Formats: sequence, C-alpha cells, structure tokens
Amino acid sequence: MSNVVVTGAASGIGLAVAEACIARGDRVIGIDLDGAELRCDVSDPAQVEAAAVAAVDMLGTVDLVVHAAGVSISGRALKATADDVRFVIDVNVLGTMYVAHSFAGRMAAQSGESCLALVGSEHSIGVPHLFSAAYTASKHAVLGYADVLRRELPEHVQVTVLCPGLVATDLWRSQERRGPLHGGPREVASDAGALMAQGMPADEVAERLLAGVAAGEFLVVTHGHARAFADERYRLIADAFDRQAPAVDDDRYALGRLVPPLAP
Repeated sequence: MSNVVVTGAASGIGLAVAEACIARGDRVIGIDLDGAELRCDVSDPAQVEAAAVAAVDMLGTVDLVVHAAGVSISGRALKATADDVRFVIDVNVLGTMYVAHSFAGRMAAQSGESCLALVGSEHSIGVPHLFSAAYTASKHAVLGYADVLRRELPEHVQVTVLCPGLVATDLWRSQERRGPLHGGPREVASDAGALMAQGMPADEVAERLLAGVAAGEFLVVTHGHARAFADERYRLIADAFDRQAPAVDDDRYALGRLVPPLAP
C-alpha cells in the first residue's frame, strides 16, 4: 500500500489515477479546485503549500505525487490576450513548480523511495498544438523543468513525466473555471468537447502512467503517432548541428565542464 497525492483529482486523468490507486489499495488524497479532499488552486503557491502540509499530516509520508491539474485555451497564437497566456502559464508551469517545491522537497527529506509524476503532453516532445500555442509552450516547460529536477533531487526521489496525446477528458472546459486574476470565466464551444471525447480513455492513460512509475521510467508515452513528430524534431536538431556546429568534441564552453556539479 502506498500513500498517494493526486492534483486535478476531480476529473480526467487525475480522477482516473486516483481511482486506480484506490482500487489497488493505496491511501489517496485528492486535490482540486472542488470535488476533492483538499481544495487548492495550484497557481497559488500558498494554497499548494497548505495542501502539502495537510496531506502529509493526514498520510504521514508521501510515496507518490501525481500532478495532473492543468488547463488549456484555444485560439490563434497572436490573438491570445495577456490574461489568456497568464492563465495557462500560471496553472501549467508555475503550478507544476509550486507542487514540486512543496511535495518533492518533503519526499527528498524522507528515507524511502518516492516519485513525483508530472503530466506533460505529446506537445512536450514535439507535437505542435495548432491554435493552442500557450498550451504547447507550457508543456515544453513542464518537461524541461522535470529534466533538471530529476538531476537535482536525490536518487530515492524519482521524477516521471507523462506525455499523452488526445485523452477523453473535460480539459476543454477549463476556461469555464478561470478566476478573476485571469479575466474570469469564458464560454467554450461545445465542438471542442466532441473532439476530446474521441481521445484515449483516461483510465487507460492512468494505467500506463502507473506502470511507467513502477518501472522507473522518466518518460511515459501513450500515443504511437506522436513518434513521427518527435523524430522530425530530432532530425531538425541533428541537421542544424551537422551544418552549423559539427565538431562534437568541442566542449570548450560546455557548462558541465566549466561548472562543478551541484551538491544535492
């Protein structure tokens, strides 16, 4: 039996993970804006810290944190308002950092093995989400942050990033829950829901995530079609290096050589 904390636990991937963990006998604390044991807006660091204190008080120790809370907006990149962009970045990027800070720090201080699992996206690994540039950027940021975090945390704290494609969730409705700091609620076209309903079932995604966590994976991918985009991204990068900086042994300016390794 593990002690598990799940953000975004009232719906979607978060709810599916929470239900899967309960079914296997785990003790689970759900965190969400509503409909969960602990109410929390992850874009507010004070609320995240308070939720972490409460969760640890209830569970004693935390073995797995699954951060599934996230939002999305739709529209052309250059049409997005400052409130639109701030909404996505505050929740998806800063919220991820706040959750990591409040929970991973506590897991690092524990003696047993634990895992921080963050929900990225296929957009983290190269799939451009047309008409959702801020969301795509936010999911790149989640993966980049996690890649650093896993190297800074002690070995007994695993970091895993889930990078799913289309999942049948209510993510499309997230604008309905925008608070006053981000311009207030927005109406959302119902055709977005019809599209997302065709995605992979959330319970299947949850199963793959938990299997990946158990296997010690850093990346958990679920949709095979995304590989073509990841391969194309790699080809673009490799081609740029081949043409512009082909000397692979030129490490004169490599940070790893110039800066001593940081203490854990």
